[in-house]
Amino acid sequence: MSPTSVFFLATFGVLLMAGLASSQILTCRGMRYDRFTHVCCRGQVLPIDLHIRPANAICCNGEVLDNTTQGCCAGQNAFDLLDQLCCEGKVTTDGGPMTHTCCGDNTFVQAEMKMCCQGNVVNGNPMVDLCCEQETIERSKYRCCNDYQPYDFRSSVCCNGRLQDYPGGEEQWQCCGGTVFRRTSRVQAC
Repeated sequence: MSPTSVFFLATFGVLLMAGLASSQILTCRGMRYDRFTHVCCRGQVLPIDLHIRPANAICCNGEVLDNTTQGCCAGQNAFDLLDQLCCEGKVTTDGGPMTHTCCGDNTFVQAEMKMCCQGNVVNGNPMVDLCCEQETIERSKYRCCNDYQPYDFRSSVCCNGRLQDYPGGEEQWQCCGGTVFRRTSRVQAC
């Protein structure tokens, strides 16, 4: 297709199907269009801007975007991929993915000592801490039972959602069917 034809198609939206390969032609609510010059967006055939490569064209709420620079948040709102984030369907303007991360529908700076625990930003270091409910606990000493109850794994075990003390101090213990027992060479599997 000549550059003049592409300009004519993109500018005036006129579809000249003669001479196009059948793999180029798609249908949108019964209307045929050339997939290299147009997109089907919410049931309408829309032209792709000349600065957007056809392979990068996406539809967002009736608008044609370039997916190398823009995203579509929850199918509704366009956003800049470098400077903004889409967090749970909400476009945030606090910063982009190079500096920020989502936590629920909020963001936080990745370089700060912060973590996301169940959709809430809390103080903590993801390298040494774990989330337990909406707080952080030291990974080297504690675990979390049922995602909400912190415990010292050196003296207790979470067995089928219940905390139990190790019988007789810290050793190699195993949980099986709600019962804690000493792991021996004879008992291989629960």
